[in-house]
Amino acid sequence: MHDRPANIARAVEHGNPAEMILRDMKTNDRRRIVSMDEDALAPLELLRALRRNEIVAIQGDRPYRGRSAAVPFFGRDANFPLGPFFLSYVSGAPVLPGVVVREGWLRYRVVMGEPIELSRTDDRDRDLEAGLLQAARFLEGVIATHHCQWLNFYRFWSPEATKDDEAKGLTTAASQV
Repeated sequence: MHDRPANIARAVEHGNPAEMILRDMKTNDRRRIVSMDEDALAPLELLRALRRNEIVAIQGDRPYRGRSAAVPFFGRDANFPLGPFFLSYVSGAPVLPGVVVREGWLRYRVVMGEPIELSRTDDRDRDLEAGLLQAARFLEGVIATHHCQWLNFYRFWSPEATKDDEAKGLTTAASQV
């Protein structure tokens, strides 16, 4: 990480002892957890971290608070958080999409996409969604190659989209996740 501190933005599950152990294991003098659900100023903390040239990591496939946008994902609209793109827009820092792929027992590989530099037209919302669409395309490509490694424990696509697909007789492994 080029000797830079990393700020990991995440929603923390309260009342879950395993969550607290995981949080404490991930925190040290070079890694800091920024609780997005406890601190109303967390986005400003992340912006300050970027301005200090620190790394900011945000889970990009789980809208949990704030604005999100629906973009096509495996043929159906799915909501993704816009927070990483707001931070990019305000700070000028690129969004660097990445995932960790398990390759064996305690063996992992980081897969990175191309940096996403946001356009700055007179339509900010369109610029944010264009960046989000690029990130969604990267994630689709990774999931298509490593389909057993994207874990999801809630309905990712809207119930309306799922009902429409079922009415048409369409089912896929991804829609059953």
